[in-house]
Amino acid sequence: LTGDYVVRKKEGIDDLVPFLEQLVSPVKIAILGNHDHLEWKGGEYITSRLEYARFNVLENQAIYPFGPELAIIGLDDVYADRGNGEGFNPKKAFLNVSSEIPAIVLSHQPDTFTILKDYRADLILSGHTHGGQIIGAPFIFSSYEWILNKFLSQSLRKFAPLS
Repeated sequence: LTGDYVVRKKEGIDDLVPFLEQLVSPVKIAILGNHDHLEWKGGEYITSRLEYARFNVLENQAIYPFGPELAIIGLDDVYADRGNGEGFNPKKAFLNVSSEIPAIVLSHQPDTFTILKDYRADLILSGHTHGGQIIGAPFIFSSYEWILNKFLSQSLRKFAPLS
Protein backbone atom coordinates (compact mmCIF):
# COMPACT_ATOMS: atom_id res chain seq x y z
CA LEU A 1 0.00 0.00 0.00
CA THR A 2 1.32 3.43 -0.91
CA GLY A 3 -0.08 5.88 1.61
CA ASP A 4 -2.75 8.51 2.27
CA TYR A 5 -4.97 6.32 4.45
CA VAL A 6 -6.61 9.32 6.13
CA VAL A 7 -8.14 12.55 4.91
CA ARG A 8 -9.02 14.79 7.84
CA LYS A 9 -7.97 13.04 11.05
CA LYS A 10 -5.56 10.32 11.99
CA GLU A 11 -8.30 8.25 13.66
CA GLY A 12 -9.81 7.69 10.21
CA ILE A 13 -7.44 4.74 9.88
CA ASP A 14 -9.52 2.90 12.47
CA ASP A 15 -12.35 2.49 9.94
CA LEU A 16 -9.91 0.98 7.45
CA VAL A 17 -8.14 -1.51 9.73
CA PRO A 18 -10.89 -4.19 9.73
CA PHE A 19 -10.71 -4.32 5.93
CA LEU A 20 -6.92 -4.38 5.91
CA GLU A 21 -6.93 -7.27 8.37
CA GLN A 22 -8.95 -9.32 5.89
CA LEU A 23 -6.37 -9.00 3.10
CA VAL A 24 -4.72 -12.35 2.52
CA SER A 25 -1.13 -12.19 1.35
CA PRO A 26 2.15 -13.89 2.28
CA VAL A 27 3.45 -10.43 3.09
CA LYS A 28 1.72 -7.09 3.57
CA ILE A 29 3.79 -3.97 2.94
CA ALA A 30 2.86 -0.32 3.40
CA ILE A 31 4.41 3.13 3.38
CA LEU A 32 2.96 6.40 4.61
CA GLY A 33 1.87 9.33 2.46
CA ASN A 34 1.83 13.07 2.95
CA HIS A 35 -1.68 13.07 4.46
CA ASP A 36 -0.56 10.47 6.98
CA HIS A 37 2.33 12.70 8.12
CA LEU A 38 1.81 16.37 7.60
CA GLU A 39 -1.62 17.69 8.44
CA TRP A 40 -2.47 15.67 11.51
CA LYS A 41 0.93 14.52 12.76
CA GLY A 42 -0.54 11.04 12.79
CA GLY A 43 2.36 9.04 11.36
CA GLU A 44 3.08 7.06 14.51
CA TYR A 45 -0.59 6.33 15.16
CA ILE A 46 -1.24 5.26 11.56
CA THR A 47 1.89 3.10 11.57
CA SER A 48 0.74 1.36 14.75
CA ARG A 49 -2.68 0.64 13.24
CA LEU A 50 -1.16 -0.74 10.02
CA GLU A 51 1.16 -2.93 12.08
CA TYR A 52 -1.87 -4.14 14.03
CA ALA A 53 -3.32 -5.28 10.68
CA ARG A 54 -0.01 -7.16 10.14
CA PHE A 55 1.57 -4.79 7.64
CA ASN A 56 5.30 -4.17 7.44
CA VAL A 57 5.47 -0.38 7.40
CA LEU A 58 8.67 0.61 5.66
CA GLU A 59 10.46 3.90 6.24
CA ASN A 60 13.54 4.07 4.00
CA GLN A 61 14.08 0.35 4.31
CA ALA A 62 14.61 -2.67 2.09
CA ILE A 63 13.22 -6.11 2.82
CA TYR A 64 13.48 -9.46 1.04
CA PRO A 65 10.21 -11.26 1.84
CA PHE A 66 10.48 -13.64 -1.13
CA GLY A 67 14.17 -14.39 -0.77
CA PRO A 68 17.45 -12.67 -1.65
CA GLU A 69 16.65 -12.39 -5.38
CA LEU A 70 14.14 -9.53 -5.03
CA ALA A 71 14.30 -6.40 -2.90
CA ILE A 72 11.21 -4.47 -1.89
CA ILE A 73 12.07 -0.96 -0.82
CA GLY A 74 9.76 1.40 1.02
CA LEU A 75 10.57 5.10 1.10
CA ASP A 76 9.26 7.68 3.49
CA ASP A 77 7.22 10.46 1.90
CA VAL A 78 9.32 13.14 0.25
CA TYR A 79 7.55 15.83 2.30
CA ALA A 80 7.59 13.94 5.59
CA ASP A 81 8.94 15.88 8.53
CA ARG A 82 9.50 13.73 11.56
CA GLY A 83 11.09 16.58 13.47
CA ASN A 84 14.33 14.61 13.83
CA GLY A 85 15.91 15.13 10.44
CA GLU A 86 14.42 11.89 9.12
CA GLY A 87 12.27 11.80 6.02
CA PHE A 88 12.61 10.72 2.40
CA ASN A 89 16.04 9.09 2.16
CA PRO A 90 16.66 6.79 -0.81
CA LYS A 91 20.39 6.65 -0.03
CA LYS A 92 19.61 5.02 3.32
CA ALA A 93 16.98 2.71 1.81
CA PHE A 94 19.25 1.45 -0.97
CA LEU A 95 22.41 1.32 1.16
CA ASN A 96 22.71 -2.48 1.32
CA VAL A 97 20.70 -3.37 -1.79
CA SER A 98 22.74 -5.03 -4.51
CA SER A 99 22.44 -3.47 -7.96
CA GLU A 100 22.55 -7.04 -9.29
CA ILE A 101 19.00 -7.90 -8.17
CA PRO A 102 15.67 -6.37 -9.17
CA ALA A 103 14.04 -3.89 -6.83
CA ILE A 104 10.39 -2.93 -6.40
CA VAL A 105 10.12 0.50 -4.81
CA LEU A 106 7.15 1.96 -2.94
CA SER A 107 7.38 5.75 -3.05
CA HIS A 108 4.27 7.76 -2.23
CA GLN A 109 5.01 10.69 -4.52
CA PRO A 110 5.20 9.77 -8.24
CA ASP A 111 7.44 12.83 -8.71
CA THR A 112 10.28 10.99 -6.97
CA PHE A 113 10.79 9.07 -10.21
CA THR A 114 13.40 11.61 -11.27
CA ILE A 115 15.29 11.26 -7.98
CA LEU A 116 15.19 7.47 -8.14
CA LYS A 117 16.79 7.34 -11.60
CA ASP A 118 20.16 7.13 -9.85
CA TYR A 119 19.13 3.88 -8.10
CA ARG A 120 18.08 0.48 -9.35
CA ALA A 121 14.29 0.74 -9.28
CA ASP A 122 12.83 -1.82 -11.69
CA LEU A 123 9.26 -1.01 -10.70
CA ILE A 124 8.08 2.03 -8.74
CA LEU A 125 4.65 1.92 -7.12
CA SER A 126 3.27 5.27 -6.00
CA GLY A 127 0.17 6.69 -4.40
CA HIS A 128 -0.69 10.36 -3.96
CA THR A 129 -2.92 10.45 -7.05
CA HIS A 130 -6.11 9.81 -5.01
CA GLY A 131 -7.53 7.11 -7.26
CA GLY A 132 -5.74 8.02 -10.48
CA GLN A 133 -3.52 4.94 -10.53
CA ILE A 134 -4.11 1.38 -11.70
CA ILE A 135 -5.07 -0.93 -8.83
CA GLY A 136 -5.69 -4.65 -8.36
CA ALA A 137 -3.04 -7.18 -9.42
CA PRO A 138 -5.35 -9.60 -11.32
CA PHE A 139 -6.71 -6.62 -13.24
CA ILE A 140 -3.23 -5.39 -14.06
CA PHE A 141 -1.98 -8.71 -15.35
CA SER A 142 -4.99 -9.28 -17.59
CA SER A 143 -6.15 -5.92 -18.89
CA TYR A 144 -2.85 -4.07 -18.85
CA GLU A 145 -0.53 -6.79 -20.11
CA TRP A 146 0.56 -4.60 -23.04
CA ILE A 147 1.74 -1.90 -20.60
CA LEU A 148 3.72 -4.41 -18.58
CA ASN A 149 5.26 -5.90 -21.72
CA LYS A 150 6.45 -2.45 -22.70
CA PHE A 151 7.66 -1.11 -19.35
CA LEU A 152 8.38 -4.05 -17.02
CA SER A 153 12.11 -4.59 -16.82
CA GLN A 154 13.48 -7.89 -18.03
CA SER A 155 14.70 -8.77 -14.53
CA LEU A 156 11.20 -8.48 -13.04
CA ARG A 157 9.46 -10.59 -15.70
CA LYS A 158 10.26 -13.85 -13.87
CA PHE A 159 8.25 -12.58 -10.88
CA ALA A 160 5.27 -11.51 -13.07
CA PRO A 161 5.08 -14.03 -15.92
CA LEU A 162 2.99 -12.75 -18.80
CA SER A 163 1.18 -14.96 -21.27
